[in-house]
Amino acid sequence: MSTPKPQTITNEISDMVRSLALNVGTHQRAQERAQPILDECDKLQRLDVVSASLLKANVHVLTGNFEQFEYWLKNAAANGASPADIAKYRLTGYFLSGEISKSHALFEDTFRADAGNAIPFLHQAIASGWFHTARNALNSITPNGAPEALLNAVREGADMMDRLNLSEKTTSLILDEAHGLLVSRGLIWLGSCPEISILEADQGGPAIYMGFSVMTPPKEAAELGWELSMRLATQDLDTQGLLISYQGTVLEAEIDPAHSGVPA
Repeated sequence: MSTPKPQTITNEISDMVRSLALNVGTHQRAQERAQPILDECDKLQRLDVVSASLLKANVHVLTGNFEQFEYWLKNAAANGASPADIAKYRLTGYFLSGEISKSHALFEDTFRADAGNAIPFLHQAIASGWFHTARNALNSITPNGAPEALLNAVREGADMMDRLNLSEKTTSLILDEAHGLLVSRGLIWLGSCPEISILEADQGGPAIYMGFSVMTPPKEAAELGWELSMRLATQDLDTQGLLISYQGTVLEAEIDPAHSGVPA
C-alpha cells in the first residue's frame, strides 16, 4: 500500500479547514472540532513542516486563538515558507480576526500571486468592502471559473462606491467594526460571501447592502445589528452608504446558549 504524498495530505486537510471555516459559526464550536484536524497537521508536519504550520495557523484563527495563529505563521516563515504564502494566510487571519483595514495592503499582491484560484480572494474582497481593489484586479486578470454573479457583484459594488464617493478606507473602517463585533462575541459569520444588494433610491439607497449570516437566533442578530449601528454612529460611519445587517439563522429552541457567542 503506497504512502500518501504530502501534497495529497495537505489538500485533504485544507478541505477540512475550509469546511470548518464555512460552517462552524462560533469560536467555541471550532475549538470542539479542531483537535482531529490539528492531529492530522501533526502527522503532516513530519513530512512538510511549512504546510502543516500554515494549516495550524488557519485552524487557530477559527478558534479565536490569535496568539497561536501568529506562532504558527512565524514557524512557517522560519522553516522557509514563501513571503507570498505568509501573506496569503495572514490575509485570511486578519479577515477572520476582524482587522480588515490591516489586510488591505496584502490583498492585491496576494490576488496576483494566486490568480488561478482567485475566487476566495474575491469573496474576501467583497466581505471587506474592497470593491475598487477587486475591480482593478479584474481589469488585468480574469480569474478562472469565477461565477458571473460574483464578477457582477464586484463591478456593481465598485460602481456604487463611485456614485457615493465612498472610499475603501471608509469601507474598511466600517467592516473592521462589523467583523470585530462578531469576533468579540466569539462568532464567525457563515458561508463564503455575504448577501450583496445594490440599493437604489426607491429601495432605501443609493447604498450597498451587505448581509452576514450568523449562528444566533434572529433576535440576538438584531441586537448585534443595533450595537453595530451605535458603534458606527459614534464614528460618523453610519451614513456613508454601506449598510450592514446580521441575519440570525438559528431558532431559539435549537441553540445552546454556550455556543451563541452572545450573552443570554
